[in-house]
Order: sequence, then C-alpha cells, then structure tokens
Amino acid sequence: MFLEKVRDCFLIQHIQDITRKREDDKGSTLDLIFSNDETIIEDLSVDTSLGKSDHGCISFYCDVEELQETNRKTIYMYEKADYDKIRQRLDVDWEKFFEADTDIEGKWTKFKEKILSAVEECVPKRIVKEGCTKRRLNKNLPMNRKLWNKIKRKQRLWEQMNKLENSENDMEKRQYADISKEYKRVNNQVRRETRKAVKKKEPEVARLILSRTDPQGCGSFRVHCCHI
Repeated sequence: MFLEKVRDCFLIQHIQDITRKREDDKGSTLDLIFSNDETIIEDLSVDTSLGKSDHGCISFYCDVEELQETNRKTIYMYEKADYDKIRQRLDVDWEKFFEADTDIEGKWTKFKEKILSAVEECVPKRIVKEGCTKRRLNKNLPMNRKLWNKIKRKQRLWEQMNKLENSENDMEKRQYADISKEYKRVNNQVRRETRKAVKKKEPEVARLILSRTDPQGCGSFRVHCCHI
C-alpha cells in the first residue's frame, strides 16, 4: 500500500545511501525523504549517527519559497464529511419539529440552526491562510487535475474502508462492501490513467531530450516513471 501511494502521488525518494547500520550487518536504507520535485532537495548527505542511535544523521538543503502570510480562516472539508451521520441527525419528524413556531422567520431560524449543528458535528474543518498561493501541480508530472482528484478520492475511500473494516453492525458491513467495491473500481481507473498519462508525456520528453531545452524536466520525468 505504501509503495502504491508513493507511485500514485508521483513522489521522488531522494536518499540512495545506507542510513541504518549495525556492526554485524550490511546496513539498509530505512530513512526516506520524499518530494514531488527532484530539484528542491540539494546537498543531501548521510552523516554519522547521533549518540547511541544506529541511524545516520541526514542533512539537506530544501529550496522553497516563503509564502506571504496574511489572515487565517476556517473552511469546511465537505468532501470528507460523514454524510451518513448527517442523514441520521436530520432524520426527524419535521412537522413536529416546527409545530411550536408559527411564523416563517422562526421556522427558518430553527431549520438553519439544525443544519449548521449537523455540519459542525459531521464535517471536518481546517485552517487556511488567506493570500497564500494555491498549490499547483508540478509541470513535469504526467497527470492532470482530473486524475489528481481521482487519486484523492481513492485515498478517501481507503480511509472509509479502514473506519468500517472491523464493524459488527450489519448496515456498516454492507457499507464496507459497497465502499470496498468502489475503491477497487477507482483504484483500477487510477492505475490505467497514470499509465496513459505517462505514455502521453513520453513524446514530449523525447522532444525535450533531442532539443536539450529542459534537461531538468526530463530528469524529473524519468524519476517519476521509475515510481509508476
């Protein structure tokens, strides 16, 4: 699952040297550094261990731009909401719910409070910084926004499966079976489309290699292909 996730996200693993070694073995590479762009990690080195640890100390330079931070705001992540729980919260006798209110304004206020209460309880939130540049796809990645959304949907389905996997509730067992089926379908789509995207990108990379106008982009694409 870990390697599959790395391939789906087109991540590059930068460490190639041994990072953990004991006196009686040949050592292994257990400490990893991932990024979506091979050019942002520079001067990487694995040095001697710290104290009694058998892991080497890793040092590197990461070339990133500092974003101008302004205000923070809270946004609701509706794509990760628990809609089954929302339905349960809103499964009420509405006629009885509104019978104490005689005017439209009162009914609307009560209805709005009920909806907002369900949203607050069932929809996760996160804090974002206003004014920060929205993250864009690396131009060297052989994928588009539609494919990236499918990869994120695959991740959400995986999280839902893990949540329901050991449930003894009959309804949740049926939900798990449906989600598992959908996960397999989306996973197969992602696998097919990533391979199509790579094949579509290859002629462009070949032209760049012949013209030598973008050697860094070509190198980045080659590394991505190794992980697909």
